[in-house]
Amino acid sequence: MKTQEVIQGMGSLAKLESLVKENGYKKVLLITGARSYENSAAKGIIESTLADTTYSRLSGYLLYPRYEDVQTGLKVMQELNPHVIVSIGGGTVMDMGKLLAAAYSTKQDFLSIIEGKESLGKVLVPHIVIPTTLGTGSEATHFAVVYVDGKKYSVGHPKMLPDFVILDPQLVEGLDPFQSASTGMDALCQGIESYWSVNSTEESRGYARKAIEACMRYLERVCTSPDNESREGMQLAAYYSGKAINITKTTAAHALSYHLTSTYNIPHGQAVGLLIGWVFEENLKINAKNCADSRGVYFVRDCLTELMHMLGIQNELSVAPYFNGLLDRLGLQTNRFILNDDSKSELFHTVNAERLRNNPVIIKATKLEMLSNFRY
Repeated sequence: MKTQEVIQGMGSLAKLESLVKENGYKKVLLITGARSYENSAAKGIIESTLADTTYSRLSGYLLYPRYEDVQTGLKVMQELNPHVIVSIGGGTVMDMGKLLAAAYSTKQDFLSIIEGKESLGKVLVPHIVIPTTLGTGSEATHFAVVYVDGKKYSVGHPKMLPDFVILDPQLVEGLDPFQSASTGMDALCQGIESYWSVNSTEESRGYARKAIEACMRYLERVCTSPDNESREGMQLAAYYSGKAINITKTTAAHALSYHLTSTYNIPHGQAVGLLIGWVFEENLKINAKNCADSRGVYFVRDCLTELMHMLGIQNELSVAPYFNGLLDRLGLQTNRFILNDDSKSELFHTVNAERLRNNPVIIKATKLEMLSNFRY
């Protein structure tokens, strides 16, 4: 597996300059958010760092990466021929950096690679990622999400893991409570899903535990009374959740969430948070017939019990109230509409099948009847 260097702590963004100079990066593709970059402390530091380089900037992405954005970015890359990509922003920005590094490095048709018809070769362009949100974990994974005509795909390759990560708490000072809550909820859900995934290992569960414990300590605090300690704590939670899912990938809550984001523009972390309690309850119904984990029912039950202990959930009947209460306190639970039968059917039939198979309990279409009280 490709190694990754992590630079972490208040003021660590200043070390970008030495990274660029010491590695001889003269041409830089800079990928950013839009307003988040313009309004952050990063802009001045980044532009000063890149003053002696030739660079092009890409920005202005939606809630999720789209194939047409990859095509546009690839044209810019082919004109620039960059020595390095610097991605500063949230999950979409970091995923775009990984996708462009991959697309630029291959001679194959990239759409065929996205659709799984061709294999991705080497990724040659170094990639520096600088997260400005608190939860995607994209900085620690070797895969990226991309939507083609509204359908979600995941592209993965060990060489897509970013080479450098800079975690600077000052870059998340401008997040409003909703942004902190939504992205932070993503980190928590990734930790939970990785822990119960059929692909979990002792190593992945160690990362997931670190992510969950950090979320339990800092998530609500960073939303209600943020300080540097809570910001730094949630940055590490996001990073460890990314390390965990880099091994296991996500499961049913993520699999079902993508439709809510692409169809209703529900921010990703919020969408997953709205589903995690229901999936947890379904997993607690595990038995010999619906168990998808080769290690068996008792192994999965132990994982679920350990998760309840980490989260402070007293018993199985307390799972739904726990997550409903957390969503309320974070401002992520609303009653704007109730998912109707047609929407539930569409939700299941557009589900990411690969992620659904990672779930320890088999979830069939008929189970979506249990989502009758799902609200957003």
